[in-house]
Amino acid sequence: MSFTIQNLEGQTVGFLLMTNEGSFGECMFRLLSKKSTTPETKDSDMLQKLQSIGKLKFIILNNVIIIRHTEIPESIIIENNLFIINEQQYQLVELNNS
Repeated sequence: MSFTIQNLEGQTVGFLLMTNEGSFGECMFRLLSKKSTTPETKDSDMLQKLQSIGKLKFIILNNVIIIRHTEIPESIIIENNLFIINEQQYQLVELNNS
């Protein structure tokens, strides 16, 4: 599964790439370069940190995705393709491989 990560204004700030086997798997965050974002798009430090970590583990419970890693203070909870990091809300939009 691959998703674009969009801020509330609909601007793409990066990607979330996921591989899973049933209800668990690994994922990676990839952000767009700073040159391609506008000054109003403030990618949080946590998104930058998630990218630098590389592979993270996730589990799916009742259609909710929970991403965990020892280097992040709180689990990331994705419900209805929405998640919040450092009080900033993001939306995932699934990429179709057509």
